[in-house]
Amino acid sequence: TPDQIRKAGLLAGLKSETKVLDVGCGNGTTLQIWYETFGISGVGIDREATFCQCASALPGSSKKSAIDIICADCSYLPVSQTFDVASCLGSAYIWGGYDEALNAMRSLVPVGGTIILGDRYWKKSSAPPEFSREWPDVLSEYEILQAIRGAGYCLSGVVHSSVAEWDTYESSIWQSCTTWIRENPDHPDIEEVKEYLRMIQDEYAAYGREFIGWALYIMQRVI
Repeated sequence: TPDQIRKAGLLAGLKSETKVLDVGCGNGTTLQIWYETFGISGVGIDREATFCQCASALPGSSKKSAIDIICADCSYLPVSQTFDVASCLGSAYIWGGYDEALNAMRSLVPVGGTIILGDRYWKKSSAPPEFSREWPDVLSEYEILQAIRGAGYCLSGVVHSSVAEWDTYESSIWQSCTTWIRENPDHPDIEEVKEYLRMIQDEYAAYGREFIGWALYIMQRVI
């Protein structure tokens, strides 16, 4: 939620002089919230043209170019400068996983700079094997902490999503699917979309809601 994004910004020490890079920025919502709340300037990168168009239309992107949007493959990091803060929320897969994301983002901030990484985690270690096998890239929070330390960062804060927020996120996906199904009754892919909706609802009801959480981890680069 916007409040959680603001909380992460507070923990990261955002202020008007802070320059932020958001990798996989989507429609630019996170940068916009930080711009409105803290007065930051920054750059967002995303490979989806539709998202980039939405992000470029936000107020912060048009006022003295406080926020610039780059439409490009994020994995290549098409920026030459470093930033005070670099964030990657839900997009660690760009580089292949959590460890790879931590290593890739090292070049984005100097020693003493801040990284904000948002991703899923196992809330319990007892997830049924048939479920956990489907999510080999998800780590426990202890494993995340060890990965952060091993990559040369110091964890300085964490913001967890609530179960209610997780419900809202999942519900938005279900609503998108049901709306598409209703509006495209004769589409050749309709059975595939229906099956996808059944699968993700089964998964969430059976295991996901109980065993998987989501959090923003704020860390400083120390080496």
